[in-house]
Amino acid sequence: MSDVSILSNQYNQLVATSDKVNNSVITFKKEYLLTDKSNKDKYPKLAVSAEEHAEAKKTLTAFLDNIKKIMDDNELKSDFIPSLIILDYKDRLSQHHDLENGLKTLIDRVANDQPIENKELLVLDDLLTVLDSERSTLFRKLRKGRG
Repeated sequence: MSDVSILSNQYNQLVATSDKVNNSVITFKKEYLLTDKSNKDKYPKLAVSAEEHAEAKKTLTAFLDNIKKIMDDNELKSDFIPSLIILDYKDRLSQHHDLENGLKTLIDRVANDQPIENKELLVLDDLLTVLDSERSTLFRKLRKGRG
């Protein structure tokens, strides 16, 4: 398999992961907004169905558990993060000093259907920022490989 094919496959895997995780986070952010009555009044059409919540929980729980394994156990296999960038992803995550504590709390809250608080949303934002950064980096590599 050529380098471009490998990059393309890895990029496609990362795009799929990024889209699924981003959609799950959006669902949890909607639920967070709906905990405030004033937001319910401002946005009466904003709602999260039980099916949306279940799918978001399933995706986010699996993703977060995998990220925790990568960070804790030096796991170098992932259903979510392409093997080509997994070490770089782990290095970027480790630069967020408070992430490990926040990640454990976030996993517990999501798994136990507890409401997500603002500090957990910040952890999700950090995870997505690193994920999106890796996606951009891989895209640039792919462009260079073709041109």
